[in-house]
Amino acid sequence: MKEMICGKTRKGYALIMVLGITTLALLILESITGAADTGNDSAISQNATFWYNKGVALDSMSKYNESIQAYDKAIEINPNYSFAWNNKGDALSNLGKYNESIQAYDKVIEIYPNYSFVWNNKGDALSNLGKYNESIQAYDKAIEIDPKDLHAWNSKGIAFDEMGKYEEAIQIYDKVIEIDPNYFYAWYNKGIALSDLGRYNESIQAYDKAIEIKPNYSFAWNNKGVALDNLGRYEEAIQAYDKAIEIKPNYSFAWNNKGNVLSDLGKYNESIQAYDKAIEIDPKDSDTWYNKGNALSDLGKYNESIQAYDKVIEIDPNYFNAWYNKGVVLDNWGKYEEAVQVYAKAIEINPKDSDAWHNKGIALDKLGRHEKAVVCYNKAKEVNTTTIFPLENNTTTIV
Repeated sequence: MKEMICGKTRKGYALIMVLGITTLALLILESITGAADTGNDSAISQNATFWYNKGVALDSMSKYNESIQAYDKAIEINPNYSFAWNNKGDALSNLGKYNESIQAYDKVIEIYPNYSFVWNNKGDALSNLGKYNESIQAYDKAIEIDPKDLHAWNSKGIAFDEMGKYEEAIQIYDKVIEIDPNYFYAWYNKGIALSDLGRYNESIQAYDKAIEIKPNYSFAWNNKGVALDNLGRYEEAIQAYDKAIEIKPNYSFAWNNKGNVLSDLGKYNESIQAYDKAIEIDPKDSDTWYNKGNALSDLGKYNESIQAYDKVIEIDPNYFNAWYNKGVVLDNWGKYEEAVQVYAKAIEINPKDSDAWHNKGIALDKLGRHEKAVVCYNKAKEVNTTTIFPLENNTTTIV
């Protein structure tokens, strides 16, 4: 099994009134703040806009906890300072504190109900919490205020996609494209929805349109590669992944996916090189370690493949396929006792996997434990009534 990870793009709005505030500007603000804090300039200390601007400067440096303190100071001086409430919400969202950010956005809405960008921000926070129905309601409110709000339409489409409502998502993306044919995010996200439906040729057309608008968008090249891979157009898929890597050399997903295609072509040594590059970029990516293990197994390098599966298990102890495939390798290697133990762990994670039960039975048979093997065979039949398992067979292959 090869994991293809395709991201969706969500553009967030952050209202910035003062642009181009640099670290130097922040130092100036800090010096003024010092005067204000010591009481040397009470006018400054009571100036809500000053504290707001300091918050913006801190935001630009990703110092979100400090920016929230500055926005709180602005709000303390002017409780109806809607921009400060909004940017506080943005800072909280950047910290992953979505419930708190929604409270801040609700305060803006209470003050000014017709700010479409705030409804968008609330929708984004709700989406990040997985509350897609509520996020759609927020986006609908933004659209009601501004029917041509591209962000709201696009994000509504993403919410439908996340809910598995791919046809509805495509209709929404088409609406975005109707408003602005050059809004490449809509073309890109439409490509994802079409891929989710298995309509790979159409998804490639959508990705191509996104690439036409923004040629250096590495995610579109990667996802085009995934669609081509699913169509069996492996050489073209490699070209797409190579383009993504050319644009973004540290794009671990593209390296991993390139490795998958090379494995599909039987070029296991080359695929391992691609997986190693992905692992160099992201050593904690369990999927890439898993795929590397499969390639090593296909080369008959059982010891190294087990090491790769062990790395997967170290990262994610409940990664069923890694346990299962480790069992297959041990079985093929003639290490039946260890295989039985590993299959038992796989079954502990997924008791309803008939192949794991069947393979455990085969390993037990090879150890001469026939009665226990029969128990496993019967369990395999119990959890899967549609597949006929022979009592003696080669171990089910790697997944």
